[in-house]
Amino acid sequence: TTRVRRYIRKERVGGEEDIAEDQLHHSVTDSTDEEYSDDSTVDDTEERINFANYSDEKKTMIRDLLEDLDDDTLIAHDDFTIKFEMFPVGKEKPNNRMLEYCLGLTEENMKTLYDSTSGWSWSITEKRKELENKDARLLIAFAKPNQGELCPIGFSHFRFLREGDAAVLYVYELQLEKQRYRRKGVGTHIMNILESIARNWEMDWIMLTVFQSNRPAMAFYQKLGYSIDETSPLISKKNKSSKGHLILSKKLF
Repeated sequence: TTRVRRYIRKERVGGEEDIAEDQLHHSVTDSTDEEYSDDSTVDDTEERINFANYSDEKKTMIRDLLEDLDDDTLIAHDDFTIKFEMFPVGKEKPNNRMLEYCLGLTEENMKTLYDSTSGWSWSITEKRKELENKDARLLIAFAKPNQGELCPIGFSHFRFLREGDAAVLYVYELQLEKQRYRRKGVGTHIMNILESIARNWEMDWIMLTVFQSNRPAMAFYQKLGYSIDETSPLISKKNKSSKGHLILSKKLF
């Protein structure tokens, strides 16, 4: 059922680059706000973003959406099964144990990359603030070995926000355990679920940020149809604050 009226934003063209490498983890950062001039666009875009973030119906929609996805929310292998659960904001935010897990996994995967990239440095305090933001959502992957207990193996942190005149699902983090659960299709399934969520809430784009030095992550996203966005540093005339990262995007409507 269409919950909000559909809006097709004006065409937005990003750069393109093809790389064929294997998928690995990825981390993203905050996006920047821009000025808006079209009042009708502002109203429509804000309507969809506010509905996604604050509607009383969102909890039911989240549950129904994951149930409707069926195959996208369950991956079966010979020796384990992977399930996905989404935690909305507010009172239903993940408990401290889950938050600490997400922080620890992000630090394990990304600290060295942050510290080795010019203009960046790892800060557990800043990451904690990001994850505890009132608009943050976490999609967490859990694995259950054939003989063993259900345990988390990765997650994505995302939000609904505004970029220019567009409503966007912005992926802040996509992190997976390095050893047993890499190259099992988990990362692709997470991105497929996020795309389904974005379409369900009629977001115009999915966006994310990737370090230029993280070539496997670049390859992974480009295989999924993402390209360098026009707002990305080194491309945008307005955004000159490149610190070794690129903004990637994928148009949905």
